Amino acid sequence: MAAGLTVDEQNRMITTRNENAVPHTAWWSYDSRTLDSPTDVEDLFATATTTWYSNAVKAIRILIGPAGTDETRAPLQVDIDIDEGRAHVRWRPDDTLGFEEGAKPHHRSLRVHIQSDEPLATLEGADCLVTPGYALRAVEEYTETGARPGCLGWRPY
Repeated sequence: MAAGLTVDEQNRMITTRNENAVPHTAWWSYDSRTLDSPTDVEDLFATATTTWYSNAVKAIRILIGPAGTDETRAPLQVDIDIDEGRAHVRWRPDDTLGFEEGAKPHHRSLRVHIQSDEPLATLEGADCLVTPGYALRAVEEYTETGARPGCLGWRPY
């Protein structure tokens, strides 16, 4: 948080940002949920990432965009497997891939459920450069600002 501010001042900043947050929608599989504030993101992850999907896979693709749009226009894509401890985060408007500083590439691909009637998507392990905690943080930041999350570095996909 901002240096030199009291705890009360920091809490007022957080409250002001949360009150100004624009609602967003998250889509995964055949489900969707409105995210009224960044604080809703943790519950979204708990719901979407703990369900067993087709072919005994828990990894899931979540798309996040402004409320009132559809999933094809969602700018933020998160492919996440909590059990594997990794995520693939993509900013779709400029087709860039998010990464954590110092993240090491994985040698195994990540197989992700998109929808029940579609085959699993396979993502290269070298492109899964985000931990679930940072993926959560990136979604919270996006729902707060509407901009590409600054908590991650970005490179061409």
